[in-house]
Amino acid sequence: MIRTHAEYEQARKRLADDVNVMAEQQKRLAELGLGPTEIDRAMEPATSFHAQLAEEVESYDRITRGD
Repeated sequence: MIRTHAEYEQARKRLADDVNVMAEQQKRLAELGLGPTEIDRAMEPATSFHAQLAEEVESYDRITRGD
């Protein structure tokens, strides 16, 4: 849970960085010969964490806007 603006900024930066890291991971897995289903399965933890972090950022945005 994001409680401060500093945590919010860190989370936003992490979200942006995660996109690049996840793309590189997918590329490496494909180079190892994994198929799309195997890559998806291998990426599930990172994808799940990314989605959770995005949800926290969105929630913080709504709270700060007063929604």
